[in-house]
Amino acid sequence: MNDRVYIHELIDIIGHHRARYMQHMTANWGPIGQEERGQLCYGVWALIGSTGAWPKTVNMWEHEGWSGLAASLATETVGRGAQDPALERWWAGAAEFRSGGDDPVDPHHRGALRRRRPWGRVRARAGDRRARNRRRSARTGP
Repeated sequence: MNDRVYIHELIDIIGHHRARYMQHMTANWGPIGQEERGQLCYGVWALIGSTGAWPKTVNMWEHEGWSGLAASLATETVGRGAQDPALERWWAGAAEFRSGGDDPVDPHHRGALRRRRPWGRVRARAGDRRARNRRRSARTGP
């Protein structure tokens, strides 16, 4: 059983800034999140036209259980605007590259990531459900 809790952020990118946002996230926030909050950057992916609505990125963060997630979120509520005051410059930089997003919490256990990928919900909106169902049927047989 995996006691970690994951957040997968679906980030709406402004214009052609996807690569700049990914760099800003991994180089500038990833080390801070890990050191100050015990938040591991599990991965950052770009959604391109064939994998979902775009331009978007997916950021996945691993927290040390529910208490680790609660501690991280508590930090966000202490500053004005519900932002960690120490990250004011980081938030201003990120605002140049993104317009919003969605941050579902995803408690995992063994095999859950295989069953429910974080980008599956975006893919479902952009994909052809009938084609996906045909592919699924072909894999499982009659």
